[in-house]
Amino acid sequence: MPEFQGTAVHDSLSAYFTYEQCRHGLCNAHHLRELTFIKEIYNQVWASEMVECLLQLKRKMEKAREASQRQLSRRQIGYFERRYQSIVEKGYKANPLRDPPMGRIKRGRSKKGKARCLVERFDVHCQKVLAFMYDLKVPFDNNLAERDIRMAKLKRNISGTFRSEKMAHDFCRIRSFISTARKQSRNILEAIGTLFSSSPLIPVSG
Repeated sequence: MPEFQGTAVHDSLSAYFTYEQCRHGLCNAHHLRELTFIKEIYNQVWASEMVECLLQLKRKMEKAREASQRQLSRRQIGYFERRYQSIVEKGYKANPLRDPPMGRIKRGRSKKGKARCLVERFDVHCQKVLAFMYDLKVPFDNNLAERDIRMAKLKRNISGTFRSEKMAHDFCRIRSFISTARKQSRNILEAIGTLFSSSPLIPVSG
C-alpha cells in the first residue's frame, strides 16, 4: 500500500485514509447493504432513494464503458451530483442531532446512531463515494479485490497455514497469474499451458 498510487476502493476504515499517496474510492456494495438496513429497520425513505440513485448511476457507467466513452457528459454528472446532494439533505432532516437530556453530561462524543453516521459519510466523502462516476477505471465496489484474496483465506482456513514462506509466495504468484488472465478474458487453462511453451503468456496490468 505505501507504494500504491492508483485509486484504492475500500470500506472507509479510517486507517486506509492514512495512505495519502493514492486516491480513494468507497465501496458501494458496503453502502447498499447499510442503506438497505436503514430502510428496513428505521423505515427512512432517503435510504431507498440513495440505493436507486447509486444503482441507476452504476447502470449508466456500465453503458458508458460498453460504448467506449471516456466519461459521462457534464450534464449527466451535474444531474447526479444534484440528485445525490438532495438525498443527503433528506438524510440529515431524517436524522437531526439531538441535545443530551438536561442534567446529564457524558464525556466524549455523543452517540449519533448508524443512520446519522452514514449520512455524514455520504456528505463528507461524496467525491469518494462517486469516484466511479468521475473515472470509468474506478469500479463501483471492491468485490473484485475481495474475490482475489478469498482463495488465500480459504487455503489458510482449510490447511491451517502454509508450510513455509516460499510456499506462500508461490501460491500468491500462481493465484495472481490466474486472476490477471481472467480479468483479461483469457482461457485459464490455455494461459497456464503457455507457461510450458517457448512463448509463455506474460499478463501485463493496465
